[in-house]
Amino acid sequence: GGLTAESVTVVERLCALKASQDADNAKREFAAAFAALQADIPVIKAERPVPNKDGSVRYCYAPYEDIMRQAGPLLRKHGFALSFSTKVDGPRVTAFCTLMHRGGHEKTNEYAVRIGDGPPGSSVTQADGAAYTYAQRGALCDALAITVSGRDNDAREIGACVTPDQAEDLWQRVK
Repeated sequence: GGLTAESVTVVERLCALKASQDADNAKREFAAAFAALQADIPVIKAERPVPNKDGSVRYCYAPYEDIMRQAGPLLRKHGFALSFSTKVDGPRVTAFCTLMHRGGHEKTNEYAVRIGDGPPGSSVTQADGAAYTYAQRGALCDALAITVSGRDNDAREIGACVTPDQAEDLWQRVK
């Protein structure tokens, strides 16, 4: 009787197998809950204007608070929580958004931006903060696969929207 090297090895292998199965189950729970979350998350509308120096609207964006107002209750409903961390590396700030599920699995997305001058008239500290919030918003949207409509809509200056007739023509070509 008693413990032998062989019986200890068997117990260690069984524990490792159980841990592996638990991790696989947590990944499956995460994937199922994430799919359900995706079905519930709406397209977020970019409504906060960013002015040019002359006061005209340069583009609109969706601030973190607006995104979380819509996504936060859905995250909780599907058993998710978020945490953020950042790293500054020279002229870049990287935000890390960790999406954690109650089943134990988590996934981290990162989003890096250059630290620029910030909004017109801002201090160096405000420019740093603007870069951080932009990176945080980007990491959050990437982590949750959120679509923001109207995001960076200053690209409209490049060309006009596709007309319904053009859309139908393109659809026929794709078919």
